[in-house]
Amino acid sequence: MTTGTAESATPQQGLEAALRALVVDALAKGTGGTLTTNTALRTELGISAGTIQRALDLLADRGALATVSRGHLGRRIESVDVGAGWQLARLAPVRVVLSPAGAVEMDALEQAIAASLGELGIPHTVQHLRGGSQRLSAVRNGEHDLTVVSSGTLDGTRAAEATAWHGTVRTLEPGTYYAPARLVTVRRTDALTRAPASVAIDRDSFDHEALTRAEFPGDAGFRYVDVPFPDVPAYVAAGIVDAGVWHVTRSPIPVELAGLSLLPISRPEAEAVREKLSRAVLAMGGAREEIRAVLSALQFAQLDEEQNRGFEEEAERASRLRRAARTAAQHTGRS
Repeated sequence: MTTGTAESATPQQGLEAALRALVVDALAKGTGGTLTTNTALRTELGISAGTIQRALDLLADRGALATVSRGHLGRRIESVDVGAGWQLARLAPVRVVLSPAGAVEMDALEQAIAASLGELGIPHTVQHLRGGSQRLSAVRNGEHDLTVVSSGTLDGTRAAEATAWHGTVRTLEPGTYYAPARLVTVRRTDALTRAPASVAIDRDSFDHEALTRAEFPGDAGFRYVDVPFPDVPAYVAAGIVDAGVWHVTRSPIPVELAGLSLLPISRPEAEAVREKLSRAVLAMGGAREEIRAVLSALQFAQLDEEQNRGFEEEAERASRLRRAARTAAQHTGRS
Protein backbone atom coordinates (compact mmCIF):
# COMPACT_ATOMS: atom_id res chain seq x y z
CA MET A 1 0.00 0.00 0.00
CA THR A 2 2.99 2.31 0.24
CA THR A 3 2.54 5.22 -2.18
CA GLY A 4 5.12 7.72 -1.06
CA THR A 5 6.19 9.76 1.95
CA ALA A 6 5.04 13.02 3.47
CA GLU A 7 7.96 14.72 1.75
CA SER A 8 7.32 13.29 -1.75
CA ALA A 9 3.51 12.92 -1.96
CA THR A 10 1.23 15.81 -2.91
CA PRO A 11 -1.85 16.42 -0.73
CA GLN A 12 -4.01 14.76 -3.40
CA GLN A 13 -1.70 11.76 -3.59
CA GLY A 14 -1.77 11.49 0.17
CA LEU A 15 -5.57 11.58 0.18
CA GLU A 16 -5.76 8.91 -2.52
CA ALA A 17 -3.34 6.71 -0.59
CA ALA A 18 -5.41 7.12 2.57
CA LEU A 19 -8.62 6.28 0.71
CA ARG A 20 -7.12 3.12 -0.75
CA ALA A 21 -5.67 1.98 2.56
CA LEU A 22 -8.87 2.62 4.50
CA VAL A 23 -11.14 0.97 1.93
CA VAL A 24 -8.94 -2.11 1.52
CA ASP A 25 -8.70 -2.43 5.30
CA ALA A 26 -12.46 -2.04 5.75
CA LEU A 27 -13.32 -4.49 2.97
CA ALA A 28 -10.92 -7.07 4.33
CA LYS A 29 -12.19 -6.81 7.92
CA GLY A 30 -15.87 -6.19 7.27
CA THR A 31 -18.62 -4.85 9.48
CA GLY A 32 -17.76 -5.26 13.14
CA GLY A 33 -14.04 -5.24 12.52
CA THR A 34 -11.59 -2.60 13.70
CA LEU A 35 -9.72 -0.37 11.28
CA THR A 36 -5.96 -0.11 11.40
CA THR A 37 -5.07 2.74 13.76
CA ASN A 38 -4.29 6.21 12.45
CA THR A 39 -0.82 5.94 13.94
CA ALA A 40 -0.08 2.79 11.97
CA LEU A 41 -1.44 4.33 8.76
CA ARG A 42 0.60 7.49 9.24
CA THR A 43 3.74 5.41 9.69
CA GLU A 44 3.03 3.16 6.73
CA LEU A 45 1.88 5.82 4.27
CA GLY A 46 3.85 8.82 5.48
CA ILE A 47 0.79 11.07 5.62
CA SER A 48 -0.69 13.32 8.26
CA ALA A 49 -3.51 12.61 10.67
CA GLY A 50 -5.46 15.39 8.94
CA THR A 51 -5.24 13.59 5.60
CA ILE A 52 -6.53 10.38 7.16
CA GLN A 53 -9.43 12.28 8.72
CA ARG A 54 -10.29 13.91 5.38
CA ALA A 55 -10.38 10.47 3.81
CA LEU A 56 -12.64 9.15 6.57
CA ASP A 57 -14.96 12.14 6.19
CA LEU A 58 -15.14 11.70 2.42
CA LEU A 59 -15.93 8.01 2.73
CA ALA A 60 -18.62 8.75 5.31
CA ASP A 61 -20.16 11.55 3.20
CA ARG A 62 -20.43 9.24 0.19
CA GLY A 63 -21.93 6.42 2.24
CA ALA A 64 -18.96 4.17 1.59
CA LEU A 65 -17.76 3.67 5.15
CA ALA A 66 -19.26 4.38 8.56
CA THR A 67 -17.12 4.00 11.67
CA VAL A 68 -17.33 4.73 15.37
CA SER A 69 -14.28 5.89 17.28
CA ARG A 70 -13.52 3.91 20.42
CA GLY A 71 -10.55 5.93 21.55
CA HIS A 72 -7.39 3.91 22.00
CA LEU A 73 -9.28 0.80 20.84
CA GLY A 74 -9.50 2.22 17.34
CA ARG A 75 -12.40 2.71 14.95
CA ARG A 76 -15.09 0.07 14.74
CA ILE A 77 -16.53 -0.53 11.27
CA GLU A 78 -20.28 0.04 11.43
CA SER A 79 -20.97 -0.44 7.72
CA VAL A 80 -19.10 -0.58 4.44
CA ASP A 81 -20.52 -0.21 0.92
CA VAL A 82 -18.38 -2.40 -1.31
CA GLY A 83 -19.15 -0.64 -4.58
CA ALA A 84 -19.00 2.93 -3.29
CA GLY A 85 -15.75 2.27 -1.46
CA TRP A 86 -14.23 0.53 -4.48
CA GLN A 87 -15.00 3.48 -6.73
CA LEU A 88 -13.81 6.16 -4.30
CA ALA A 89 -10.55 4.32 -3.69
CA ARG A 90 -10.14 3.61 -7.41
CA LEU A 91 -9.20 0.03 -6.72
CA ALA A 92 -8.05 -2.18 -9.58
CA PRO A 93 -10.61 -4.30 -11.44
CA VAL A 94 -11.45 -7.75 -10.13
CA ARG A 95 -9.76 -10.30 -12.38
CA VAL A 96 -12.11 -13.24 -12.86
CA VAL A 97 -11.10 -16.50 -14.55
CA LEU A 98 -13.82 -18.97 -15.50
CA SER A 99 -14.38 -22.16 -17.42
CA PRO A 100 -14.81 -21.67 -21.18
CA ALA A 101 -18.36 -21.01 -22.34
CA GLY A 102 -20.55 -23.81 -23.62
CA ALA A 103 -22.24 -25.46 -20.65
CA VAL A 104 -25.46 -23.77 -19.56
CA GLU A 105 -24.38 -23.83 -15.90
CA MET A 106 -21.09 -22.08 -16.68
CA ASP A 107 -22.80 -19.43 -18.79
CA ALA A 108 -25.37 -18.78 -16.06
CA LEU A 109 -22.63 -18.38 -13.44
CA GLU A 110 -20.68 -15.98 -15.64
CA GLN A 111 -23.80 -13.90 -16.31
CA ALA A 112 -24.66 -13.80 -12.61
CA ILE A 113 -21.16 -12.73 -11.58
CA ALA A 114 -20.95 -10.05 -14.28
CA ALA A 115 -24.41 -8.70 -13.47
CA SER A 116 -23.72 -8.60 -9.73
CA LEU A 117 -20.37 -6.84 -10.15
CA GLY A 118 -22.03 -4.38 -12.52
CA GLU A 119 -24.76 -3.60 -10.01
CA LEU A 120 -22.12 -3.05 -7.33
CA GLY A 121 -20.21 -0.73 -9.64
CA ILE A 122 -17.05 -2.82 -9.41
CA PRO A 123 -14.97 -3.01 -12.60
CA HIS A 124 -13.85 -6.46 -13.62
CA THR A 125 -12.24 -8.49 -16.36
CA VAL A 126 -13.10 -12.05 -17.37
CA GLN A 127 -10.78 -14.59 -18.93
CA HIS A 128 -11.37 -18.27 -19.58
CA LEU A 129 -9.17 -21.22 -18.71
CA ARG A 130 -10.03 -24.89 -19.01
CA GLY A 131 -9.47 -27.06 -15.94
CA GLY A 132 -10.55 -26.27 -12.39
CA SER A 133 -7.16 -27.13 -10.90
CA GLN A 134 -5.45 -24.80 -13.37
CA ARG A 135 -7.84 -21.98 -12.45
CA LEU A 136 -7.20 -22.52 -8.75
CA SER A 137 -3.46 -22.30 -9.42
CA ALA A 138 -3.95 -19.08 -11.38
CA VAL A 139 -5.81 -17.56 -8.44
CA ARG A 140 -3.38 -18.84 -5.86
CA ASN A 141 -0.33 -17.42 -7.65
CA GLY A 142 -1.96 -14.02 -8.10
CA GLU A 143 -2.57 -14.08 -11.87
CA HIS A 144 -6.31 -13.79 -11.17
CA ASP A 145 -8.40 -12.79 -8.17
CA LEU A 146 -11.49 -14.97 -8.37
CA THR A 147 -12.58 -18.22 -9.98
CA VAL A 148 -15.36 -20.79 -9.87
CA VAL A 149 -14.75 -24.54 -9.65
CA SER A 150 -16.80 -27.53 -8.63
CA SER A 151 -16.82 -28.59 -5.00
CA GLY A 152 -15.19 -31.83 -6.10
CA THR A 153 -12.31 -30.05 -7.80
CA LEU A 154 -11.58 -27.99 -4.70
CA ASP A 155 -11.64 -31.08 -2.47
CA GLY A 156 -9.53 -33.03 -4.95
CA THR A 157 -6.95 -30.25 -5.21
CA ARG A 158 -6.68 -30.05 -1.45
CA ALA A 159 -6.23 -33.80 -1.15
CA ALA A 160 -3.70 -34.03 -3.99
CA GLU A 161 -1.56 -31.25 -2.61
CA ALA A 162 -2.02 -32.30 1.01
CA THR A 163 -2.52 -28.68 1.96
CA ALA A 164 -5.34 -26.37 2.92
CA TRP A 165 -6.61 -23.76 0.50
CA HIS A 166 -5.13 -20.53 1.81
CA GLY A 167 -7.68 -18.30 0.13
CA THR A 168 -11.36 -17.83 0.90
CA VAL A 169 -14.20 -19.82 -0.62
CA ARG A 170 -17.94 -19.46 -0.91
CA THR A 171 -19.97 -22.56 -1.71
CA LEU A 172 -23.27 -22.31 -3.58
CA GLU A 173 -26.22 -24.69 -3.70
CA PRO A 174 -26.18 -28.21 -5.20
CA GLY A 175 -26.62 -28.20 -8.96
CA THR A 176 -25.05 -24.80 -9.49
CA TYR A 177 -21.96 -26.25 -11.20
CA TYR A 178 -23.42 -29.48 -12.54
CA ALA A 179 -27.19 -29.39 -12.86
CA PRO A 180 -29.13 -32.66 -12.50
CA ALA A 181 -29.14 -34.73 -15.70
CA ARG A 182 -26.30 -32.71 -17.27
CA LEU A 183 -23.61 -35.25 -16.44
CA VAL A 184 -24.29 -38.15 -18.78
CA THR A 185 -22.75 -41.13 -20.50
CA VAL A 186 -22.15 -40.89 -24.26
CA ARG A 187 -22.63 -44.02 -26.42
CA ARG A 188 -22.94 -44.70 -30.12
CA THR A 189 -26.62 -45.25 -30.87
CA ASP A 190 -25.87 -48.21 -33.12
CA ALA A 191 -23.90 -49.92 -30.34
CA LEU A 192 -26.31 -49.61 -27.42
CA THR A 193 -27.04 -53.32 -27.40
CA ARG A 194 -23.37 -54.12 -26.76
CA ALA A 195 -21.71 -53.62 -23.40
CA PRO A 196 -18.92 -51.03 -23.60
CA ALA A 197 -15.35 -52.22 -23.16
CA SER A 198 -13.23 -49.10 -23.66
CA VAL A 199 -14.05 -45.93 -21.73
CA ALA A 200 -12.75 -42.37 -22.05
CA ILE A 201 -11.05 -40.88 -18.99
CA ASP A 202 -9.43 -37.49 -18.42
CA ARG A 203 -6.93 -37.93 -15.59
CA ASP A 204 -6.19 -34.19 -15.60
CA SER A 205 -9.76 -33.52 -14.49
CA PHE A 206 -10.59 -34.57 -10.93
CA ASP A 207 -14.32 -34.51 -11.68
CA HIS A 208 -14.11 -36.56 -14.86
CA GLU A 209 -11.79 -39.16 -13.39
CA ALA A 210 -13.89 -39.56 -10.25
CA LEU A 211 -17.14 -39.91 -12.20
CA THR A 212 -15.63 -42.27 -14.76
CA ARG A 213 -14.20 -44.61 -12.14
CA ALA A 214 -17.52 -44.62 -10.29
CA GLU A 215 -19.67 -45.28 -13.38
CA PHE A 216 -17.19 -47.60 -15.12
CA PRO A 217 -15.07 -49.19 -12.37
CA GLY A 218 -11.78 -50.64 -13.48
CA ASP A 219 -12.28 -53.80 -11.45
CA ALA A 220 -15.38 -54.52 -13.56
CA GLY A 221 -13.18 -54.99 -16.61
CA PHE A 222 -13.48 -51.60 -18.29
CA ARG A 223 -10.39 -50.40 -20.16
CA TYR A 224 -9.57 -46.72 -19.79
CA VAL A 225 -8.36 -44.58 -22.70
CA ASP A 226 -7.00 -41.10 -22.00
CA VAL A 227 -9.23 -38.50 -23.67
CA PRO A 228 -9.64 -34.75 -22.94
CA PHE A 229 -13.10 -34.55 -21.40
CA PRO A 230 -14.53 -31.97 -23.85
CA ASP A 231 -13.68 -34.34 -26.72
CA VAL A 232 -15.49 -37.40 -25.37
CA PRO A 233 -18.37 -37.25 -27.91
CA ALA A 234 -15.92 -37.02 -30.82
CA TYR A 235 -13.89 -39.99 -29.59
CA VAL A 236 -17.04 -42.06 -29.10
CA ALA A 237 -18.39 -41.10 -32.54
CA ALA A 238 -15.06 -42.02 -34.13
CA GLY A 239 -15.12 -45.45 -32.49
CA ILE A 240 -11.93 -44.82 -30.52
CA VAL A 241 -13.78 -45.55 -27.28
CA ASP A 242 -17.12 -47.21 -26.61
CA ALA A 243 -18.35 -44.82 -23.93
CA GLY A 244 -17.45 -41.83 -21.82
CA VAL A 245 -18.81 -39.50 -19.17
CA TRP A 246 -19.61 -36.02 -20.51
CA HIS A 247 -20.87 -32.69 -19.21
CA VAL A 248 -23.49 -31.59 -21.72
CA THR A 249 -22.36 -28.48 -23.60
CA ARG A 250 -23.69 -26.59 -26.60
CA SER A 251 -22.66 -27.89 -29.98
CA PRO A 252 -23.46 -26.67 -33.50
CA ILE A 253 -24.40 -30.26 -34.31
CA PRO A 254 -26.59 -32.00 -31.68
CA VAL A 255 -25.05 -35.27 -30.58
CA GLU A 256 -28.04 -37.31 -31.73
CA LEU A 257 -27.43 -36.14 -35.31
CA ALA A 258 -23.89 -37.47 -34.97
CA GLY A 259 -25.25 -40.93 -34.20
CA LEU A 260 -24.78 -40.63 -30.43
CA SER A 261 -27.06 -41.23 -27.47
CA LEU A 262 -26.88 -39.56 -24.06
CA LEU A 263 -27.66 -41.91 -21.19
CA PRO A 264 -28.14 -40.98 -17.53
CA ILE A 265 -25.55 -41.88 -14.92
CA SER A 266 -26.81 -45.21 -13.61
CA ARG A 267 -24.61 -46.64 -10.87
CA PRO A 268 -25.49 -45.49 -7.32
CA GLU A 269 -21.79 -44.89 -6.65
CA ALA A 270 -21.61 -42.52 -9.63
CA GLU A 271 -24.81 -40.74 -8.60
CA ALA A 272 -23.29 -40.11 -5.17
CA VAL A 273 -20.12 -38.72 -6.76
CA ARG A 274 -22.16 -36.49 -9.07
CA GLU A 275 -24.08 -35.05 -6.13
CA LYS A 276 -20.87 -34.37 -4.25
CA LEU A 277 -19.37 -32.57 -7.25
CA SER A 278 -22.42 -30.54 -8.20
CA ARG A 279 -21.93 -27.38 -6.10
CA ALA A 280 -20.18 -24.34 -7.51
CA VAL A 281 -17.42 -22.94 -5.30
CA LEU A 282 -16.14 -19.38 -5.66
CA ALA A 283 -12.50 -19.21 -4.64
CA MET A 284 -10.16 -16.27 -4.11
CA GLY A 285 -6.47 -16.19 -3.31
CA GLY A 286 -4.78 -14.22 -0.59
CA ALA A 287 -3.04 -11.53 -2.64
CA ARG A 288 -5.88 -8.98 -2.47
CA GLU A 289 -7.70 -9.00 0.83
CA GLU A 290 -10.44 -6.68 -0.47
CA ILE A 291 -11.73 -9.47 -2.75
CA ARG A 292 -13.17 -11.17 0.34
CA ALA A 293 -15.86 -8.48 0.50
CA VAL A 294 -16.67 -8.97 -3.18
CA LEU A 295 -17.05 -12.69 -2.59
CA SER A 296 -19.66 -12.01 0.08
CA ALA A 297 -21.46 -9.28 -1.88
CA LEU A 298 -22.08 -11.26 -5.07
CA GLN A 299 -25.74 -12.11 -5.55
CA PHE A 300 -26.98 -15.39 -7.02
CA ALA A 301 -30.71 -15.18 -6.34
CA GLN A 302 -31.48 -15.36 -10.07
CA LEU A 303 -29.08 -18.19 -10.86
CA ASP A 304 -31.77 -20.89 -11.08
CA GLU A 305 -33.78 -18.67 -13.40
CA GLU A 306 -30.75 -18.06 -15.61
CA GLN A 307 -30.03 -21.79 -15.74
CA ASN A 308 -33.61 -22.64 -16.66
CA ARG A 309 -33.66 -19.99 -19.35
CA GLY A 310 -30.49 -21.47 -20.82
CA PHE A 311 -31.94 -24.98 -20.79
CA GLU A 312 -35.12 -23.76 -22.48
CA GLU A 313 -33.17 -21.93 -25.19
CA GLU A 314 -31.05 -25.03 -25.76
CA ALA A 315 -34.14 -27.22 -26.06
CA GLU A 316 -35.77 -24.77 -28.45
CA ARG A 317 -32.71 -24.72 -30.71
CA ALA A 318 -32.69 -28.52 -30.82
CA SER A 319 -36.42 -28.57 -31.55
CA ARG A 320 -36.05 -26.10 -34.42
CA LEU A 321 -33.29 -28.21 -35.91
CA ARG A 322 -35.35 -31.40 -35.67
CA ARG A 323 -38.32 -29.68 -37.33
CA ALA A 324 -36.08 -28.40 -40.11
CA ALA A 325 -34.60 -31.88 -40.58
CA ARG A 326 -38.08 -33.44 -40.86
CA THR A 327 -39.15 -30.81 -43.35
CA ALA A 328 -36.04 -31.38 -45.44
CA ALA A 329 -36.63 -35.15 -45.38
CA GLN A 330 -40.22 -34.68 -46.53
CA HIS A 331 -39.12 -32.49 -49.43
CA THR A 332 -36.47 -35.04 -50.38
CA GLY A 333 -39.04 -37.83 -50.32
CA ARG A 334 -41.40 -35.93 -52.62
CA SER A 335 -38.69 -35.02 -55.12
